[in-house]
Amino acid sequence: MGGAIVSPCCDVFQMIPIAPYFFQNRSVIAPLTRRALVEAPKNFEIFVDGAHVGRDNHLEVMKSSRYFTLLRPKNYDFFNVLKSKVGYGRGLR
Repeated sequence: MGGAIVSPCCDVFQMIPIAPYFFQNRSVIAPLTRRALVEAPKNFEIFVDGAHVGRDNHLEVMKSSRYFTLLRPKNYDFFNVLKSKVGYGRGLR
């Protein structure tokens, strides 16, 4: 969708507009310590990870009080996985 590649060690959230009306609309990366309020002049549809949430004219994004533990293999390396899946870090051909 055009969002940035963010290392899992970064405590951030990323908001990415899908098919924005204006070319100037870009993805936003912000620290989890902040809250983001998105306001629209008219009601708009809200989707989170593909699930329809509702219609409103504003959306507040913040860190949840709920969490989970993500288990990874002992020798897991985010950037090696990225390189193998999308070729990140390889030279241009």
